[in-house]
Amino acid sequence: ICTVKNADGCLFSIKCFDNTIHSFKVPKASQETRENWIHAIEDHSEYSTHYCTQEQQSDEEEEIDATSIAELQGSLKIVQSCHQRLDKEISSFQSMITQSDNPQGLPTSFLKRAEEISKTARETCEVLSNCIKLFTRQEGVRNLKLEHEQEKSKILSEALETLATEHHELEQSLVKGSPPLSIFSEEQFYDAISDSESEKSFTGFETVTSFSLENSEDSSDTITANMSEEKANKNRETLSNGIKKHRYGFA
Repeated sequence: ICTVKNADGCLFSIKCFDNTIHSFKVPKASQETRENWIHAIEDHSEYSTHYCTQEQQSDEEEEIDATSIAELQGSLKIVQSCHQRLDKEISSFQSMITQSDNPQGLPTSFLKRAEEISKTARETCEVLSNCIKLFTRQEGVRNLKLEHEQEKSKILSEALETLATEHHELEQSLVKGSPPLSIFSEEQFYDAISDSESEKSFTGFETVTSFSLENSEDSSDTITANMSEEKANKNRETLSNGIKKHRYGFA
């Protein structure tokens, strides 16, 4: 049983089948994450309870089936023994009548009665033989069913072992405060080289870099051109002033 404390939504407790209570707290996780943990624990509890109950019922059914099979095998041996004994007695009785010194002296009613008894015994032997065949066939069916149940039990045992491993990871993650590794899917891991966003970022970086370099070169050329033009203007002013002074000297 998994319950959440009303006073603290981050705190929840788990009550096990032996009435032990374990309390857990996940304050750093979001409300949705905590609810996912609770649902996972409840699903695990329902799964374990369902299959533990089925396993107990299966054990009881196996004990009943084992008893029935043992009784059936014992009854089958007794029937086979009675069948052989009856068949032997009928053959002896018929031989005794046939090999009698004076069969004609026996009463007709006695011979008729003996014939009826022999016929009934033969029919009984046939019925017992059919019963033995049915018992043998039923035993084969039970053996096949037993093999099927054993295979099913093996599959369930492997599933329960896997579930126990996941439960152990869940307990460890609850103690450490982080989800187990099995919860993360492979889609949540990205390759920095193959990631499209990384490629876009890297391409953008190259574009910005090249644009910056081009701007730097253009700026350098502009600065150089401006400096050259300014220097030329100064030279013109100097030359112009010299010429004026020279003309004033002649005057």
